[in-house]
Amino acid sequence: MIKEIEMNQDTIEVGTNVRWLSAAGTLEGTVKSIKLGRNAAGDMIPWMLIEGPNFGIRKPLKTRLAATQHNLSMMRVRVI
Repeated sequence: MIKEIEMNQDTIEVGTNVRWLSAAGTLEGTVKSIKLGRNAAGDMIPWMLIEGPNFGIRKPLKTRLAATQHNLSMMRVRVI
C-alpha cells in the first residue's frame, strides 16, 4: 500500500479530504486508501479509494480514481 502521492504543491495521503470534478459535478470525499493496480494499458499505477458523504442517494459515495499526475490535473483534484 502506498502512503502518499505528491501532486503539484500538495501531498495526498490516507485521510486527506479532496474535491474533484466529474460528470456528476463537483464532489468531495476522504481518501481511504492508495494502492497499486493495473490500468487498461496494463501499467501499474496508484489508485485512490475515496469515500464521500451521502449525496441524496441510498449509499455513501465510493469511487476509485487513477492517481496519475495527468488524471489528477484533468479532474482538478484539490486538497481541501
